Amino acid sequence: ETNNVRLRFEPSITINENWTGHARLDYVVEKDEVRSSNDVSTEWVYAEGNYGKASVKLGRFNTFSDASHGLVTDLDSATGIEVQYAPTSNWKVKATAARLSVDDIDVLTANQIDGEEEAATYFAGEINYTNGKWEAGVGYHRVGLGTHSLPRINEDTFQVADAGVAYAFDKNVKASFDYARATDWKVNDDSHKDSYNVQVSYKGADAADKGSWGASVAYRSLSPYAAFTATYDHVSGFDGVASLKGWEIGADYAFAKNIVATAKYFNSKDVLLNDKDKVTGVWSRVDFLF
Repeated sequence: ETNNVRLRFEPSITINENWTGHARLDYVVEKDEVRSSNDVSTEWVYAEGNYGKASVKLGRFNTFSDASHGLVTDLDSATGIEVQYAPTSNWKVKATAARLSVDDIDVLTANQIDGEEEAATYFAGEINYTNGKWEAGVGYHRVGLGTHSLPRINEDTFQVADAGVAYAFDKNVKASFDYARATDWKVNDDSHKDSYNVQVSYKGADAADKGSWGASVAYRSLSPYAAFTATYDHVSGFDGVASLKGWEIGADYAFAKNIVATAKYFNSKDVLLNDKDKVTGVWSRVDFLF
């Protein structure tokens, strides 16, 4: 069980007609703390340039696997460069080259690799398509550890290929299917290399519209390398890596303008355990936006 209060600022500044500066600052007070002993953490600090159909980020930024809607990664600590190019309104390509903090990658920290000695390298490329109703994308990701060996594979790199598709039936209902395949994570005689997420969403709370709401249901299966920093709130099994398989039900509601509550329930098993123990979780948050 974890509880905290998080104060988040996302300032931005205009540099010139092409460039803007961005940052995100987080201050967290943990449960039962009278006052926080933690400093403010700087999650993002980057410059963004826009030149017609192309854009570029330089610095420390969030990187997200758009092709699979976050199944592979939703990571705040990428430090490097990310370039996007949209030749038409339907197509977009993206390339990322960055260094990652080992402390932010569950598959590494759970296996006691010291993040202070060496950062991980990250390279990715994606092609995405959308036409209003359909979304589709494919991607490739590569993570390297240099002189360290990665858990369970005795190699210094792992690779992930992912793909996703989504369809909006109307303005309220949307369905998606995302899949990723990666280097094997071996347990005894079993190999776990595939991750997937099937989800149906209805509406969604709008912070500017009091009384608006949404709901979703999803079924997913995660593998430690194929979903190494997945976007979901329920991810980690007993070993602290992405290994859960099961159902998630969620809902959100705007109680007032700029006040949105979200709740999720997850019922699953850990695919890395032979006894298949059940794992359940409840996650909730209230956002005050200003």
